[in-house]
Amino acid sequence: MKYNLGSKKNKQKGIALVELITALVIIGVIAASAAALIPKVQFMQQKHQIGQAVDAIATDALTFRGMRPSYPSTISISNLCADGLLNTSICGTAKTGVGANPFGGDWTLTTSTKLGAGHITIGLTNIPDERFQELADTLAARSKGACTRADSTCPTITQTAPTTNAAGGVIKIDI
Repeated sequence: MKYNLGSKKNKQKGIALVELITALVIIGVIAASAAALIPKVQFMQQKHQIGQAVDAIATDALTFRGMRPSYPSTISISNLCADGLLNTSICGTAKTGVGANPFGGDWTLTTSTKLGAGHITIGLTNIPDERFQELADTLAARSKGACTRADSTCPTITQTAPTTNAAGGVIKIDI
């Protein structure tokens, strides 16, 4: 019997170990890149939510004001929530704005002491240190002064920066 061993070609079956390792390395690099972007994307989402909430509070405060002659003494997040003007993401479970902002802090609403009874001050608490100034600058544009930055040249935004690497920052916007 003669066997012709050369007639059968040696065909590769399956994936080689080197190809598997290469694929895993590429997947790892992509995953690491995506993981590095997650905090930035989360902050952008929180910033967007805060902007929408500030706009909603300002609009609904005007609606509330139009319905009541005693507006200057009765404006608060609780009042707007009780009247069903604000949604639950702003009101929170207690319908007071406590613990309801995207950073776990409070929403506040009062009559503006700087601009008078015809204006309001919207506040946010518990803002973390990492992107505090960026958020303050973004909200400065929504203030009555329509400032480009939240600094000493913008009288319609007040900020108390948090301690380094912690939360606790406060921003108040006069609208």
